[in-house]
Amino acid sequence: YIDCFQIPDSRWNYRGGLGRVQWFWFMDQVGRFRGVQRLHKISHYLFDRLDIRRPASRNRTFYGGSDWWMLPGDVASYCLDQFDVDARLRVCMKYSFIPTEMFFQTVIMNSRYRDSICDQTLRYIPWSNPVAGHPDTISIEQVDAIAESGALFARKFDFSTEEKAFRYYEELFSNSVAIGDDQP
Repeated sequence: YIDCFQIPDSRWNYRGGLGRVQWFWFMDQVGRFRGVQRLHKISHYLFDRLDIRRPASRNRTFYGGSDWWMLPGDVASYCLDQFDVDARLRVCMKYSFIPTEMFFQTVIMNSRYRDSICDQTLRYIPWSNPVAGHPDTISIEQVDAIAESGALFARKFDFSTEEKAFRYYEELFSNSVAIGDDQP
């Protein structure tokens, strides 16, 4: 179960997500020093205007999606093996923005496993503004929608402001029978 879509996609910033892999992102290398945002803004403006792309990102189809997924062991092993053997992909992901939302999707969708994935995450994650970069906090009004969605997981709860929603969700599902559990 993994959410996959080809990028560019209008739900993502930075050229529909392509800027995440085609431009250099230095956050992990230089930390959050005061000038990093300005460095990104200037360099990304130039990359975009001059149509500059990182060499490692050329001639590859990229996919993205949530970094909340579940994969069979053989698929997960295949992805990790690809990280070891595909130096271009490894370099491309090293200086990208949020590579966890692209790596597994890109490897799987460019492999023999592409037709065997289930394009869903079994998670209830409300997004009123996907471009904002973070999901909404679940409120008590959404708890019934979680139950109706068929999702096995939900996020994001904020215990300090929505304890009632969390407790209701906890109670609703605490008496559920586990999958494959034949005992009453």
